[in-house]
Amino acid sequence: MADYINDWYYMQPNWHGHSFVRGPLSAGALYALLEKGEINGKTQVRCGNKSLWHPLDDVLPLITQLATSPKQKADWLAFWRRHKAELLIAFLIADCLIVGKHLSHWIPVGERSQLQLGTHNAANFERQYHGQEVLSKEAVVSLTNNARALNGLGALSENQLLDTVAEERAEDMLEKQYFAHISPTGEQASDVAQRVGYRYKILAENLASGTFLTNQKLIDGWMQSPGHRQNILSPEVQDIGVAVVKGKLMGADAWVSVQIFGLQSPSVSEKVCTPPPQQLLHDIEAKKAEVKILNDSLTRLREELDAEKGSIESDRMSVGSDAQRKFDLNARITAYNAKSSWHNQSLQEIRAKEALVNSMVEEYNRVLQNYKDCLTSS
Repeated sequence: MADYINDWYYMQPNWHGHSFVRGPLSAGALYALLEKGEINGKTQVRCGNKSLWHPLDDVLPLITQLATSPKQKADWLAFWRRHKAELLIAFLIADCLIVGKHLSHWIPVGERSQLQLGTHNAANFERQYHGQEVLSKEAVVSLTNNARALNGLGALSENQLLDTVAEERAEDMLEKQYFAHISPTGEQASDVAQRVGYRYKILAENLASGTFLTNQKLIDGWMQSPGHRQNILSPEVQDIGVAVVKGKLMGADAWVSVQIFGLQSPSVSEKVCTPPPQQLLHDIEAKKAEVKILNDSLTRLREELDAEKGSIESDRMSVGSDAQRKFDLNARITAYNAKSSWHNQSLQEIRAKEALVNSMVEEYNRVLQNYKDCLTSS
């Protein structure tokens, strides 16, 4: 656990333009330097000699409280330890990926809380924090086009197919618990675009994960990254799709935000009818077989539970005052309840798998029907 009272460091530039690390010093001493004007809100600071650097403005509410009364200091420390991941908001944005073009990687940027200078106790901060703006697809699209307009570029058109690509990418990251342009199964935005029918000449993706106080801060973070900024301000793309999904990522509450930029391929004169992919059919059959095995196992378990329940009810009527029999009966009841709980949980998982299989079948049938219609109209 970092020592938020006594282990602070800051960078001090000299007249040659080089920076030197000063510290360790207490939060009170750091606050005193701020009052004297020897450092300012843009001064880079960190707690501990191995943590990331942040502008002083990012942690000023904490420093202010730690430099005041002992009770406020204790209250803030307790609150900080519970919510430090939210207070030092981790603005984590993946490096850009664009089909057919190489974009530079980017270094994560700290998200600022934008609290006013002054005293803020934990309760006031929590009320302000939990009143944050709800992120939305519509706001992200609008603010993206605002950024383009400020740079002399035309607005992007929201494309429903690209919205679908973005939504599938965001949901897949939350479902499989990863944050990257390529999923653990090897799928990326270009694969999803081809699957949903968006024929592209250019396709690019921006990702962001973390806690963002406003929609504008999400856009600002992308605009501060050269690669992501290049995607947003590309004069070549014409379409945009967005998804902003809240969920659990790597054990923490987070917004997963996806921007998909595209330029569609011009239509060709020769009509091409595309049959449904055989791999999808193989996947459907494999999933069906898996669900059948699970259902068979669950059926046998249900039969065992029914038999055990009947036996328990019978013994309950005849146990009498025998202490040992009562003890054995209670042990059987406990085991029965645990097994029954596992049965119910497994049943929910099977239902979810069945829903996935049904969606895959619907997708296959849709593509198959489109293929048949294409052949008929050729």
